[in-house]
Amino acid sequence: MNFSVFILLMSLLSCQERKATDSLEPVAKGDYFEPGKEYVHMIPDSLRTAEQQAVYDKLQKMIPRIYVEHVVVEDSLLVFKMTRDEFAETGLPEQYYDLLLKDLKNVNAFFYSGYDGGQSMEAFLEDGKKRYKELMEQNAEENNGILENNNTGNGEEDISANTLPSKENW
Repeated sequence: MNFSVFILLMSLLSCQERKATDSLEPVAKGDYFEPGKEYVHMIPDSLRTAEQQAVYDKLQKMIPRIYVEHVVVEDSLLVFKMTRDEFAETGLPEQYYDLLLKDLKNVNAFFYSGYDGGQSMEAFLEDGKKRYKELMEQNAEENNGILENNNTGNGEEDISANTLPSKENW
C-alpha cells in the first residue's frame, strides 16, 4: 500500500514539474518584431545609411558581450540579468533589449521542447561563453598579425586596420 501511495505521489509531482516546462512557449513569429521600430540588422548592407551602419556595427560588438556578461542560469532556465536602464546606458536601441528577452525565451522553449544535446542548461551556457571568448582571442590574434604586417617600416604602425578590444574590455 505504501509503495502505491509513493508511486502516485511521484506521478503527481512529475506532472506538476512537467507542466512548468510545458508552459515554455516560444515567441510567436508575428510578435517578434514590434511594428514601427527600426531593426537595422534586418536592412541589407547596401541599403543602410551611415547612421544605421554605425548602429549595426555597435550591435555586432556589444550584443555578444552582453550575453556573456549578463545571461545566467536560474532554475535551469536562461535569465537576463541586465535592467532596461542598464541596457539603455550601452547606447543600443531599446527594441534590442526586448529582442534579447524574446531570444532567451525562445532558447528556453527550444531547450525544453526536447533538445538538450545531453547537456544541462548550465553546461550549454558555459560552452557558449567559452566559445565566444575563444573566438574573441582568435580574432585579436589575427588582428595583431594584420597590424604587424601593416607596419610602415619607419617605426610607425598603420592604425587604419580594424582592431578588436583587449580581453580586459570584454
